[in-house]
Amino acid sequence: MGTASSDYIQMYAGNAALLAESLEVIQRTSAVILAAIQADEPTQENEAVAEVE
Repeated sequence: MGTASSDYIQMYAGNAALLAESLEVIQRTSAVILAAIQADEPTQENEAVAEVE
């Protein structure tokens, strides 16, 4: 059985608050990255408008 999650928790010396804070930063960062990727991707609506023009 894998120990990755156990190892990850041990990196934070079992400090749940510190782990939660780290995961919150990861979540916010990933949200920014995903928003940027989505902003760069043309939507079907934008593609249809471009074809008409």
